[in-house]
Amino acid sequence: MKKSQTYALLAGLLVSVDAHAQKTPDLVADEVVVTATRFEEPAGKEAIGVAVITAEDIRKSGARTLPQLLTRQSGIGFRDNSGSPDPQIDLRGFGVTGDQNTLVLLDGIRMNENELTTVRWSSIPLESIERVEILRGSGAVLYGGGATGGVINIITRNPSAGEKNGNLILRGGSYDARGGAASAAIASDKIGLRIGSQYDETDNYRDHNALRQRNADITLRTLGNGPSLTFSGGAEAQDLALPGARNQTQVTTDRRGATSLTDVANRESEYARLTVTLPVATGELATDIGYRHKRINAVLFSPIRTNTTAWNFSPRLRLPYEGLGAQHTLVAGFDLEDWDYDSDRPDPFVPVHVRADQTNEAFYLQHTTDFSTGTRLTVGGRIQNSTYHARDTDNPAPYASGMQDKDLYAYETALRQQLTSSISAYVKAGHSFRVATLDENFAQFGGPFFDSLISFLEPQTSNDREIGLQLSQPGLQWRIAVFQMNLRNEIHLNADPLVFRNVNLPPPSATDSNSI
Repeated sequence: MKKSQTYALLAGLLVSVDAHAQKTPDLVADEVVVTATRFEEPAGKEAIGVAVITAEDIRKSGARTLPQLLTRQSGIGFRDNSGSPDPQIDLRGFGVTGDQNTLVLLDGIRMNENELTTVRWSSIPLESIERVEILRGSGAVLYGGGATGGVINIITRNPSAGEKNGNLILRGGSYDARGGAASAAIASDKIGLRIGSQYDETDNYRDHNALRQRNADITLRTLGNGPSLTFSGGAEAQDLALPGARNQTQVTTDRRGATSLTDVANRESEYARLTVTLPVATGELATDIGYRHKRINAVLFSPIRTNTTAWNFSPRLRLPYEGLGAQHTLVAGFDLEDWDYDSDRPDPFVPVHVRADQTNEAFYLQHTTDFSTGTRLTVGGRIQNSTYHARDTDNPAPYASGMQDKDLYAYETALRQQLTSSISAYVKAGHSFRVATLDENFAQFGGPFFDSLISFLEPQTSNDREIGLQLSQPGLQWRIAVFQMNLRNEIHLNADPLVFRNVNLPPPSATDSNSI
């Protein structure tokens, strides 16, 4: 295949078949999912099926980490490029940009950062997870950028009325692995409290790859009917030695060896979230206020000290109603996100100090109609403004700073038809987007004097289509899907030594896309 044809496939067309058989426990009346609407609704009622990994599935899996658990799901891949317990995720075949095209949420709050770092999987103990919801395909209308490949929503455990329990887990293994986890919950009829902690330490398989991980989390929640309030928070710390990349000869002669004996990455982070839910007329009003803060002190040839802080405010309304012989549900919401970044990189040759901030303001609507014929129609749209500033305070050159202001949009239409009591067919079409991360816009040695350069890339967009067949019955779920993503302005690393920075791929020409 010619090089131009390879670009045509990357930027113009991705087609795949997604089929999986997954054992699940019998559905019960109070089993719910939230990812498809951002409100709790009965499982199996969404237009496009959401795969659920339950607490029982997690217990039976034998997995020790979230990536281990998720790799057992079809179509989800992970890639470890650094010896970290936080590998890159890839949903629906995006390759090295999978992290930027798969949105990961913790209780509905974004975990992805606006930089080329992986999701902090190791900060979430399996023991604190109630279930994991996986929405394959775009979730851009409800969640915004970076959700073209899909959405993974990790739902943590909440205390239930009258609960009183405690758990202690101790573990050990090869390569001097040791650790444990503890949790406790206590609740009355009005309020409940849950706390948890985890510690893990290991030397790992490779030399100079020792890991120490510490986590703690807390949830306080009101119980009973009427308005509810939930506060959750947590903190984690990770110390990790990085063994460095190896070539084929080095791997063959010494599989466990280290290229570097000095590179390390030490991380600390905290998060807090307050959710208030109120009944309104026949529906409900919910508001999330979230905060997260991360500090990284690393040595990768030279020191890197990075601080990021993010806030979000997300009020939303769910209003069910009847009309024209059908049941309808309207979901409307507003998202405000603010992200601040400060990274000091005192390189001995080209020192830089990068500061950036991004603000996203978005409004979305999603309307669902259930007809008596077993048909469900969902239509939704999102408009978003993204404002971005970045600068290298150590470089006064005009090309070392800049700003971008973009108006973005997303839409989705999905139709599901129940064919039998357990089989349904669906079609879905939509438009999604993602905004380039800070690391994709910034090149430390990309300037005309081998100095820093900030060049804002155009947002990547995708026109998405999918058709599928679902089977759901007690103990078994199947879904067979064919999907297509037509990407424009795909964000891609040009590895040419004379360029070596991220670029937007040009659209394929008619000749390229039609030739073989």
